[in-house]
Amino acid sequence: MKSYTLCLSILCLLFFNTNILGKVGILISKNSAMLNAPVKGIKTVFGDATITLNMEGSAEKGAAHCKKFSSQGCSVVLAIGTAAAKVAKKELAGIPIVFCMIMNVKESGVAGKNITGVSLNIPIDKQFEAFKSVVPTLKKIGLVYSNQISTARVTEMKKASKSKGLVLIEQKVAGESEIPNAIRGMRGKIDGLYLPPDRTVAKHDAFQFIALFTFENNVPFMAPTSRFVKKGALVALMIDYEEIGKQAAALAKRIISGKSVSTIAIQPPEVTILVLNQKTAETIGINIPPSLTQSSKIIK
Repeated sequence: MKSYTLCLSILCLLFFNTNILGKVGILISKNSAMLNAPVKGIKTVFGDATITLNMEGSAEKGAAHCKKFSSQGCSVVLAIGTAAAKVAKKELAGIPIVFCMIMNVKESGVAGKNITGVSLNIPIDKQFEAFKSVVPTLKKIGLVYSNQISTARVTEMKKASKSKGLVLIEQKVAGESEIPNAIRGMRGKIDGLYLPPDRTVAKHDAFQFIALFTFENNVPFMAPTSRFVKKGALVALMIDYEEIGKQAAALAKRIISGKSVSTIAIQPPEVTILVLNQKTAETIGINIPPSLTQSSKIIK
């Protein structure tokens, strides 16, 4: 009798789990390698028992997909990218939404009671910690930013620098033309330069000038993305997009298990990748700690 009851319980559990897995929707903003990567991570958690639809950049198509999620009885929808999250928030008022692949959540307008997720914003203190792991002698860090960077983010940078024992030397610019003088004004005052994800400061010409300055003055340079590291910056802290998908799927599982979406805070990425330019390190006289060579992505 006990054996029969146990077998029945296992069969019920398998049926229940299969039923749950079949009710997970995935809405992708558009076709791109970057936005498709989290799907792989999501499916490592839920398998193929998902309804995966791509809105291909069309809000109208996204709305139609949301109707399908509703008609199929999806209990949670994972929205990949800002466009997908906005459409899902508008069309799926009664279904919990978990987003991923969004940089600035507050500015994007996707926040709400029925939605949570994983942002692309790596906490500044974690970035500074990574910078110091590459350059243990780092003390004075330069920061150039434009009006596009919010006051809240600058406050976060100041707080993070203090918590990591760094002195932040900042220069605010109104436009790209002011960047050269702002950078020159830091000569001899800094032993590291941090470039935030700022569309004004991170433009091609501005980056070229900043990179040249750091080479000429042997200043370690932390950039916002690996593409800048490939072009000469020393280091960047990057996100593993497949891991972002796994992290978002873990939140969805909590919701399926009965956790209210409104009680789950938006999370930063848990898994990051340190990207280092070996040639740049050699040029400016930085010895990459051996402990980092095995765990980091090295660009030679």
